[in-house]
Amino acid sequence: MTTLAAVAAAALIAVVAIAPMTPVTPVTPVTPVTPVAAGRRMPSPWATGRLR
Repeated sequence: MTTLAAVAAAALIAVVAIAPMTPVTPVTPVTPVTPVAAGRRMPSPWATGRLR
């Protein structure tokens, strides 16, 4: 039980320590870049279609 508890605690600490570092770096640029690139491409036909 003690070993399992130690392993679980170590895993939680590792996840808590790694989770904020890993997603913040790639997610921040990837998330906005994808919609921005798509947003720039989409409005042209979408805007024309809505205007018509």
